[in-house]
Amino acid sequence: MKKIIFSIIATIVFSASIQAQCKCGTTTTESRWDGIGFRISDGELKKYNCGYQFSVKTTDVVKFASGGYLCIGDASTCKATYSGSLYRGTVRQRLITPFNFTNEVIQFTTPGSYRLVLEASCNKTKCNQCVYYFTVR
Repeated sequence: MKKIIFSIIATIVFSASIQAQCKCGTTTTESRWDGIGFRISDGELKKYNCGYQFSVKTTDVVKFASGGYLCIGDASTCKATYSGSLYRGTVRQRLITPFNFTNEVIQFTTPGSYRLVLEASCNKTKCNQCVYYFTVR
């Protein structure tokens, strides 16, 4: 009986320890966003850092191809989950959940100023956001 109780406690402690090791960056200013790759319309695939300002046309299509957030922990078990929100001014135009960096597509139908706010979570803890700005003409 003691062996069973010890085994259960050890399993719980071990599981909690593994999950606790999957976390966001260690400071509020640390960015663990990996350069996010996308192309605009038929342009070449490029990686852009968070905060980049784009100027696009309503006929342009933004196609995501790679990137993500690097959680701190064992890469095989500690993976970020994503969502995205597209805002025009202060109004959210679109919620993208889950956000997929290998095939997400965004097209702007109306001129204006937009921002794409990407959120990552490590072990269900929200991490620093990555924001892109778009001026659409």
